[in-house]
Amino acid sequence: MLASGRGRIGYTASGLLKRYPMLIPLLCLIIVALLICPEFGTVINLKNILKQFVVVGIAALGATFVVLGAGIDLSVGPVISLCTVVAALTQGFKMPLIFLIVLFTGVVFGLLNGFAIARVKLPSFIGTFGMGSIAMGLSLGLSGGWPLFINRSDYSIMGDGEVLGIPIAFLIYFVLIVCTHFFLKHSVYAKHLYGLGTNEDALFTYGVNVKSVRQWSYVIAGFFAGVAAIIASSRSCTGDPSIGMNLSFDIIAATVIGGTRIEGGYGGIVESAIGTLIVAIINNVLNLMGVVYYWQIFTKGVILLAAILISRAALRASQPKEGFAEAV
Repeated sequence: MLASGRGRIGYTASGLLKRYPMLIPLLCLIIVALLICPEFGTVINLKNILKQFVVVGIAALGATFVVLGAGIDLSVGPVISLCTVVAALTQGFKMPLIFLIVLFTGVVFGLLNGFAIARVKLPSFIGTFGMGSIAMGLSLGLSGGWPLFINRSDYSIMGDGEVLGIPIAFLIYFVLIVCTHFFLKHSVYAKHLYGLGTNEDALFTYGVNVKSVRQWSYVIAGFFAGVAAIIASSRSCTGDPSIGMNLSFDIIAATVIGGTRIEGGYGGIVESAIGTLIVAIINNVLNLMGVVYYWQIFTKGVILLAAILISRAALRASQPKEGFAEAV
């Protein structure tokens, strides 16, 4: 019985590492962080990490849908900026209405992205870059280029509040991970989305509305950008038109670094969560070491590029031949 139990545990562990190969670099990164920064493992710092990486993590959940469909969303950072400004401008409303308006703003930009790419057939790089420029221009224009303070104490609960010592923002993120992971594993739309990233022509031959599948991926990304903006503005109690410029790189990196193929058709929510944690630890360690901002950018670029190359090499050795199988 004991031997059987060990075998089952060993098989499960090896299966987990084979399924999510970026867990190995993540574990190595944690060990290195503990060795070079003793304060990394403190309770206060770990709580800070949980709070800080939630915004990137939530936005990366939405970006995952776009990447799975062989697209890319360069507008997510600017849309988050705009949504935080909208939250500040509507702070006089009741809290549920503020949230609805912010989410609506994100969804509208998702619809516009989807229309430009799926219907007008603009390349996703160009279409989302253009929409991102519009969102950034609106956020700067509406705010005057300065952060707008949110002067209400109840608004900070979602960003800074805790339940049993666990940040509320992290609990929200965890629930979203579970829900989106289940959705990508069991919904018909998810099968079509993986098919879109794997072989769009075959999906069209089966009679699937490819345009609709692609457009909805951007709508979902816009919705999650709105959720991320609510958490971000709740943490800082500001509508910050510049916040997106600091987030865009991390969001895209978190989406693909965990193992989601940038070409589409393979990956998922767990991979994005792993990638988000890797990005968060890198950011945290660089801050703890006192690395100046411009060298942080250089260091993150080198580390993230190396991690992506490792991820792609591992995926070539371990991934299933059919991307469609990911959703079955």
